[in-house]
Amino acid sequence: MAGVLTRSVLDIAAVPAGFDRDRLPLSVQFVGRPNDEATLLSLAAQVEAERPWADRRPPVS
Repeated sequence: MAGVLTRSVLDIAAVPAGFDRDRLPLSVQFVGRPNDEATLLSLAAQVEAERPWADRRPPVS
């Protein structure tokens, strides 16, 4: 889906969103309206500010 959206005129932000039960990283993608980067960046910043997983790292094999 992201590939289709990156070819469009819409702005996209991918933000870390924690870990799954196998401790692999998850992310959430936000799609903004055309010419409304401020709202998109504001939302992404709010999600990152609430990140209780900031000190956790995925396992390295």
